[in-house]
Amino acid sequence: MILELETLITAYIELIGKIFKKFKINKVNLLGIEISFDNQTGTIDERIKKIEDAKQNLIDGLAAIEELEKEAENNKKEVTAALLQLEELKRSRNDIEIELEETKEIISSDVNAFRKVAGVPSNRQFRKERMLGFVSGVIASLIASGIVSLVLYTYKNWDKIF
Repeated sequence: MILELETLITAYIELIGKIFKKFKINKVNLLGIEISFDNQTGTIDERIKKIEDAKQNLIDGLAAIEELEKEAENNKKEVTAALLQLEELKRSRNDIEIELEETKEIISSDVNAFRKVAGVPSNRQFRKERMLGFVSGVIASLIASGIVSLVLYTYKNWDKIF
């Protein structure tokens, strides 16, 4: 695409350069400048060939311009379609986020209802029961240690006691 545009511009500049090479300034006076074409000797066939080449270059240039216009139009359509798709995805994302929040609320309420029905303790109750179990275990260990100490004391001092 860029290469075609560069080729077109180069051909145009060469054509303009060739035209200016043929200009000849004959006189400069107070009334203006007289410009004429420099008549180079050449056959009519050569001149016709040059004109045909220039014509073909112009046709190629016009074709390249038309192709660029079509490509630009296609790019505009693709950009518009992409923007529409992006907008649709944003709306879809918002809808999905709302649905996700609603689902989380429903799941949370379902879990809480199930815990109540099944008698599953909450985290606070669970911690409270563990703490109670730990404290009662420590107390039971102390009592058991006291009983063992009492039995050992009694066994060692059986003669003294009875």
